[in-house]
Amino acid sequence: MYCPKCGSQVNDGASFCPKCGTALAQQPAVAPEQPTPQQVPTPEQPAYQQQQYQQQQTYQQAPSYQAAPQPTPAQGFHMPSLGELFCGHNTAAVQYAEASGLKMKWYKALVIALLYLGALANLVTGLQYLTGNGYGEASGSAYAFFPALRVVDVLYGIVSIALVFAVLYTRMRLAQFASDGPRLYLTLLLVNLGVGFVYSLLSSVIINNLDYLTLVGSLAMPLAMYVLNRTYFEKRQHLFTA
Repeated sequence: MYCPKCGSQVNDGASFCPKCGTALAQQPAVAPEQPTPQQVPTPEQPAYQQQQYQQQQTYQQAPSYQAAPQPTPAQGFHMPSLGELFCGHNTAAVQYAEASGLKMKWYKALVIALLYLGALANLVTGLQYLTGNGYGEASGSAYAFFPALRVVDVLYGIVSIALVFAVLYTRMRLAQFASDGPRLYLTLLLVNLGVGFVYSLLSSVIINNLDYLTLVGSLAMPLAMYVLNRTYFEKRQHLFTA
């Protein structure tokens, strides 16, 4: 160090300048920086402080948090059991659709009741025509006058019974939210329309009572149902991804 008055070099720690006698100010000793207990734990520190240090190090080394992706309609939906296939439907998908603002009352009516009723109606109709009771008490006389009508009725009865299985399968696929569910249902509507139209046409020709206006009018309601259902399921096609 140097004397602030005469500039002479003075030994460190001297109280006075040996040349001019000026009193020298003492500089406080600076201790080297030591790590804090939170930075580096020592064996003498309590156990809870060491645990806090380890947790702090783990947090600093952990990767940054990333939000989990939101599930799509198909994710998280379980494969239904045998009972659910015939008695229930995918409630998780319905809740997802309703949460997104889509009304699912018609869908629930289809899978819970309407398709079952349609299958039952096809079964009853098929058995009636297959056993020759399509016209009630007048069936015997009708078949006596028009034998070809019996053949048409038997074929109609067979097709109606076959449609029972088609309706139940379509209901199962809709309940599973399968990707082909809406397409199967719309196809089923067209098949029912076609079968009913062909049967009415053939039976009218056989009994010589063909009325084109009545035949065309009978197509109005099934076609309207097809158009409405097609529009309905087109808006919900993204839900059917199973």
